[in-house]
Amino acid sequence: MMQRNRIRRKKLLYIFFHINKCAGTTFRYHLEHNLKENEFVCIYEGRYFDVTEMSYKYFTPGKRREEIDSYFSRLTDEQKDTIKILYGHQVYYGIHRFFPGREARYITFVRHHAAREVSMYNFSRMILDDPSEHLAERDDAYRIHEFKKIRRNLTRGEKTFSFSEWLENDTEYANFISKILMRGGFAMPGETPENVLKKFYFVGITENYQNDALFLYYLLGVKKFYPDKNISKKYIGRANISKGEHDIISRRNTDDMQLYEEALHFNRNFKRHTPSFICLVLLMRLKIFLIRAKTYFSGYRTPLQVAYDASLALRGRIPLYARFVDTLKAGVSFLTGR
Repeated sequence: MMQRNRIRRKKLLYIFFHINKCAGTTFRYHLEHNLKENEFVCIYEGRYFDVTEMSYKYFTPGKRREEIDSYFSRLTDEQKDTIKILYGHQVYYGIHRFFPGREARYITFVRHHAAREVSMYNFSRMILDDPSEHLAERDDAYRIHEFKKIRRNLTRGEKTFSFSEWLENDTEYANFISKILMRGGFAMPGETPENVLKKFYFVGITENYQNDALFLYYLLGVKKFYPDKNISKKYIGRANISKGEHDIISRRNTDDMQLYEEALHFNRNFKRHTPSFICLVLLMRLKIFLIRAKTYFSGYRTPLQVAYDASLALRGRIPLYARFVDTLKAGVSFLTGR
């Protein structure tokens, strides 16, 4: 009985599958600037964060999955229990098996296929123009490999492809989200989008990032907020796509189109069955407003700050009021599963 109770008290484990060009870098930045270093593990193509030594380590080429599994196998129960979230491009379905007794919640963001294609082209062009700046965090071997791949997909000789030429010549990023879900073990060949998305606790929509991310920020204890990250220079905008380019995008992303439509349905369904969603988003928006107001009115106390201070004073003097506030907080925690 004591063992079962101990397991129940263990924290939730969130696992964020970062799909390229779906706002994951902004989400990652908020995690790394809010959580303690031993509370997260990032797993990307070139490197991962080692909570045993509080430093980044680099994967051996060709042995990434093997080394990921070896790393988690070596962690002690105490080290695992402090981790709140795993995230990165190299997260895979089933990685939660290294955390027995923890309820695992897989989360991700997906994006409209046309917007993602434009973003990927702009990002690739930006790296081609200045590889040193945008790949500075990667180890040398990975940086060289990444740059060669981009140059191969985006150029022929000295010529850089236009957006339409890139669409016609590059096949790697066609149906990219569907491919990367398969690579991560979230999808099998022929599996329906509905069954794929059932593996996730929450699927955010990049076009609705401000609301969907705030909900996840609340669950993960994010209290400091930052501008969007990894915004590419615009070589082409979505509004400038021609009809012919739209047709090409549709032809090469039939799987992603179906997946996106199912994700919209999954996202709406989650919110419909999670009454606390809108309340928590509004609460987080209020927090952001107060932070900005405090910065703007530095040295002055806003009415809301006065009300907050008064509430703290009442908690210390009136037990009934303190119990009421505690009950309200417990209710919110129960609704959100925190």
